[in-house]
Amino acid sequence: MKESKLPLTLAFFAALAGCNDRADSPHGDRSHGLSAVDAPLELTPDLCDDPSKIAFVLGSLLRGGDAPSFGKPNPAQFFRMIAAPTKGPFYMVNLIRFRDRAVYADGRQTDLTGREANALYFPIEFIEAIGARIVFAGEVEDTTLGEEGAWDQVAIVEYPCPLALFAMITHPGFRARSVHKDAGVEASIVMVTHLQPVDDVEPTETSFPLGIHDPAFELVRVFRYRERAQHGDVPSKTARTGQEAMDLYASSLREAERQAGFYPKARLTVQGVLIGDGRAWDEVWIDSVRSRAAFDSLRAAPAVVTAEPHRKAALEEAFGVTIDPILSSIPKKKEK
Repeated sequence: MKESKLPLTLAFFAALAGCNDRADSPHGDRSHGLSAVDAPLELTPDLCDDPSKIAFVLGSLLRGGDAPSFGKPNPAQFFRMIAAPTKGPFYMVNLIRFRDRAVYADGRQTDLTGREANALYFPIEFIEAIGARIVFAGEVEDTTLGEEGAWDQVAIVEYPCPLALFAMITHPGFRARSVHKDAGVEASIVMVTHLQPVDDVEPTETSFPLGIHDPAFELVRVFRYRERAQHGDVPSKTARTGQEAMDLYASSLREAERQAGFYPKARLTVQGVLIGDGRAWDEVWIDSVRSRAAFDSLRAAPAVVTAEPHRKAALEEAFGVTIDPILSSIPKKKEK
């Protein structure tokens, strides 16, 4: 029945967002006294082998909780994932902006910064227990597209399947820990994505040597495409979609990018935003850039200038940030 979906969805997002059940105790943990039906699944790497276990996860989600303070949950994406609970892997892209000072929902006094509170949350043992892994993480250094200072950190986690994620976020130990995330994070966009193939590009000699004064970085861009490509103030009269216009833009730049030492690291298609600000997104691009000088030179290259109308026609909205990654091990998907 439709009426049953609302509490289920709210409970799910409370767990996912890093909010634990809140009671009268300072830490709000009511995980004790669970019945056998509500008992959490054991966190193991083989959870994706048995789709029937989704029933145990749904039972835990029905216990309820509070909504996240740092983003709006998207029920439609939740139900997409529930519909295929053992399909994977998928890649969760997390864009994070920290609070200046941590704010705990239970009102406890703290001198922690938002970053410090979020560091207390870091759930690596839970991630590893379900066979997931962090494949990308780094601090935002600069904004190249969109609002300056919108994000502080980008992280990507590879999950084996939705069931494994749901088992983790409903585990009492995880939920007790995640109160620190809610205290430390001011805003977040959490996207469920899938890897797309990228070409293997052979390194080439460039006029931009590596150096400590102008180091390499990675460029993360997030795109929302127009339904139809739009040149100027009106939609294109051609049948070209925004996605197709962006593909044309990208194909026009390949040689110029190679000459500048600019290589694709990952292309991810967004299945849906799980937590965000109400905006939808279509793709995430991650590229390795040899240096800032190389990046600036590429933007001024004739091929880029010529192709720029295709990019503008394609995009409804976009933002981009430069990252100095502490971890960058996203696997490459090859064409079949």
